[in-house]
Amino acid sequence: METPAVVAAPLPEAPARAHLREATRAAHTRLEQILPLASPRLTLREYATILRAFLGVYTVVEGQIEPYGPELDRSGIDWPRRRKLPLLRRDAEALHTAVEAGVSVAPPPDAVLHLPTLSHAMGCLYVTEGATLGGRIIARNVRRVLGLGPESGASFFDGYGSAGGTYWQAFCAALERCLPDEASRVRAAEAATETFRLFTDHVAREAP
Repeated sequence: METPAVVAAPLPEAPARAHLREATRAAHTRLEQILPLASPRLTLREYATILRAFLGVYTVVEGQIEPYGPELDRSGIDWPRRRKLPLLRRDAEALHTAVEAGVSVAPPPDAVLHLPTLSHAMGCLYVTEGATLGGRIIARNVRRVLGLGPESGASFFDGYGSAGGTYWQAFCAALERCLPDEASRVRAAEAATETFRLFTDHVAREAP
């Protein structure tokens, strides 16, 4: 008689990550609905517009995260390596988006984000690091549809390259260390939701 195979039960999701995923589900969906980045009909104009919108948002976001750099480093997050503004600026220069569109890439005056604690900063990073993880899928579509790679205007979505999974796992481990209780997770979820809102509002405003 054949012995039935034993199937291991899936491990439960870590509490901080599970809390953030559930708390931001609706905000995440709203942002995805207005981004055409995975579409086979993505145009260069749409792509350039989104890059400009992201430049404005990341200027605000990374300016708020910057003071937490030393704490992030101690938590196992290499903050200098995780900054995205240099990649966005490189892509904008490669595409000459600011010159071609004749618009400023400065954040709008109402683009406000407050991160008063490390917990808030981790919630914001949950959004941007998650976007970096998913960016590899977008990078493949951008290459297929627009013919752009990391050296020609798509370095931001290429993110950490083939090391993306490793960076995400390291971030998730730091997330659990930095958000050990319910109060810290609530603060992080508030910041994550506000970060999604900031992206959604600015992308919608810049949409062609």
